[in-house]
Amino acid sequence: MSVKATHNFDANEIAQRFNSVLIDATLAVMVRTQNEIVEMLGRPGTGRLYVKGQNPFKSSKARRQAATTAITEGGNLRDVGYHRASAPGEPPAANTANLRRNVVLAKPQIINEQDKIGWFLGIAVKYARALEYGYPKRRLLPRPYVIPSIEKVKKEAPAMIKKALDAAGFRVGSS
Repeated sequence: MSVKATHNFDANEIAQRFNSVLIDATLAVMVRTQNEIVEMLGRPGTGRLYVKGQNPFKSSKARRQAATTAITEGGNLRDVGYHRASAPGEPPAANTANLRRNVVLAKPQIINEQDKIGWFLGIAVKYARALEYGYPKRRLLPRPYVIPSIEKVKKEAPAMIKKALDAAGFRVGSS
């Protein structure tokens, strides 16, 4: 006695579903990267403390006293007219939050002649590159924030993609 079994499936449908899950998982990785960059740009600096603008109605002695009070009581230096910059090698400290607001993620687009799709993640301000890599003409040392964010998320990405594939019913083994 022999047993015969047949199974019909649509390979194109499976491939489309698989690709759709991969695109969604890749988007999740890119959003995680975007969030990591924004988080890095929200950290306070440990560099030089300097006066923001000049308030003609406040003496420098009064401003220093207000800054000392803010530091010792856990207050905000911005509120008393100061900004603490980032030190070289650490992410830029937010001054206006313009850099943080302009971290953008664009739709997938064809990135080369083999029709490979890639997401575009960028910072839409002129000085973003100068902060990341430094700008010797202005004696600005690098304050990397994009590359460290990518490196951090790169370690998390395989698990994120595996989780998405598992949730969609694709069994993913370890090799």
